[in-house]
Amino acid sequence: MPYAFYAGLSAVTLCWLAFSGFWFAFDLVVSFLAGVLFVYVRWLRGQRNVWPFAMKIINWDAVQKFAEDEPSS
Repeated sequence: MPYAFYAGLSAVTLCWLAFSGFWFAFDLVVSFLAGVLFVYVRWLRGQRNVWPFAMKIINWDAVQKFAEDEPSS
């Protein structure tokens, strides 16, 4: 749901900038969004390489125990 909100907000912002003729600001927003997308996809691809190693070294019994415990606060 947050992704849909941010996508809609970005689309509205881009439409407003385009119809107002603020092309420099439009280009800045587009380049920012392209950079965010690039970093996010790069992180996801990196996780694909790291995940098999993480599966081996994580103590899943301890994770399950922490997940079942009630919060301390």
